[in-house]
This record gives sequence, C-alpha cells and structure tokens, in this order.
Amino acid sequence: MVMTKRAPLLIRLKSLANKVLKHTLEKKYVLVSRNQDGVIKAGTFIPFGDGRYEVVDKRTHLVLPKGLYRIVLQTSLDEVLNKEMLIGMLVTDNSKEAYDEFWRSDQIIEKYANSNRVVFYRDILEIIKKFLSGRIIDVGCGSGDFLNLIRKIGIPEQQLYGVDFSQSAIERCREMMSGGKFLVGNIYDLNFPSSYFDCVICMEVLEHLEKPHQALEEMKRVCKGDGVIIITIPNGDYDDYIGHLSFWTEASFREFLGEFKLLDFRYLGDGTAMIFIVANQKN
Repeated sequence: MVMTKRAPLLIRLKSLANKVLKHTLEKKYVLVSRNQDGVIKAGTFIPFGDGRYEVVDKRTHLVLPKGLYRIVLQTSLDEVLNKEMLIGMLVTDNSKEAYDEFWRSDQIIEKYANSNRVVFYRDILEIIKKFLSGRIIDVGCGSGDFLNLIRKIGIPEQQLYGVDFSQSAIERCREMMSGGKFLVGNIYDLNFPSSYFDCVICMEVLEHLEKPHQALEEMKRVCKGDGVIIITIPNGDYDDYIGHLSFWTEASFREFLGEFKLLDFRYLGDGTAMIFIVANQKN
C-alpha cells in the first residue's frame, strides 16, 4: 500500500518539475528532433550529433521544419561548379524555376551525372529488369538518363515515356531519345488514361513532395491492374538533405504503401537508399 500511494506522488512531482523547467528554459532553449527538424545558424545548416535529440539555444539558432524553407548555400553557379559540394543544394526550394535552372546547365549536369550516380542507376536496373515490359514511364525522369539505360538493354524507345515538371529536363530527354515520348507534366495529374502503363518508375522524387500520397494514387491510376510500380527513396535514418520534406524508414514507407502488395524490397548501395517494387493490387 505504501508503494501504491508513493508512485502517484512521484509522478506528480516529476510533472511539476518538468513544468518549472519548461517555464524557465523555453524562452531560451528548445529540444529538436534529429529526424524532423533542422537548425540553421548564420545561414548554414548545422548537422546534429549522433543522438536523436539535441538542445539548442533559440537566441542563436533558427529552428524550422526540415525541408520546408528555402536556403541556398551556394551563392552563385560558379561557386557550385568550382567546389566539391553537393550539387543538390542549389535546388533546396523544390521549385520548377530552380530545377529548370539546374537542368539547363551543361556544367551542372556533367557534375551531377558522376560515377556514383551511374553505379546507382545500374544497380537499380539489375534489380528491376525482370519487371520491364510493355509501356514504361519514369515519373520525375529528369534528363532521362535512367530511361536511356533501359533502352540500352533492348527495350524499344517507342515503349518509353518520361514526365517531369521541368521544361529544361524534358528538352534534354528529347535530345537523347528522339523516339521516346517525353512530356512536361504534373505528378498529381498525369495526362494519361487509367491503366495505361505496364511499369511505373518513380526514383528519388516522393521525398520532395508536399502530397506524396496523392502522387502515389495517381501513379496507381495510370498503372495497369497487373502492372508494377517501382519507387526509390532515401533512407530516412541517414537522410538530412534540407530540400526533402519526408524522411521515411523501411518500416514507415511500408506503412505508407498501405495494403498494396510488395513484390521486392532492398537497400541500395551502402544502405542510404531503398527500393520498393509494388504490384498494383491489394494483398
């Protein structure tokens, strides 16, 4: 009986102490989650330590939801090209205008399409090639490099489609593959009939979107009932890129996919990315 009376008292005391601490410190400090928030100080993104949380001083740090603000770390195109820095930092705001500028520059594309990306694409192609048949669309196709790899393994250009919201990207696709079908489009409203494609590919796109569920539903709509949807995303356990809006782990993305049947899942490279191959049908 003594213990049952003391336990609630300890809980009340602990709650009171937390309230006092919160009232005393909240004007100066805030506890931020490593996976959900980013910290900017003097215009520079500051990565957290190995722990899941960190206490930061609100007087010297600006704390905002990670990915939902615009910050360009490179001040000029020359600075991007002359330094060994992450190219993607140029387009952290996810806007059409930023990506048009990105895909328009031959110098940026040359640096973007480095050996690591080529290996990444080839690894994915090796995994998915058994699913490639009929009409194939790459949603968020960029400059079309992955579709070009698919063409090289014998898939006719006439079966390959690409959609991107960047006019500059689509122009590069058309230059690379005159026989393919490339359109400037909206991932939330793809301009194709329902059940049109045998295979829908979406690589490194969903994490940039404000409405990924809506995008997934639209990809399901244009995919045939016996077709497949292939998605790659960063592993949220490692991803801290400030232009991303979602940070899925394997478990959370499986939940995101809902009842649809998962045909294959793998970690890519050193585990920093993931691939999900989904049948366009429920379990």
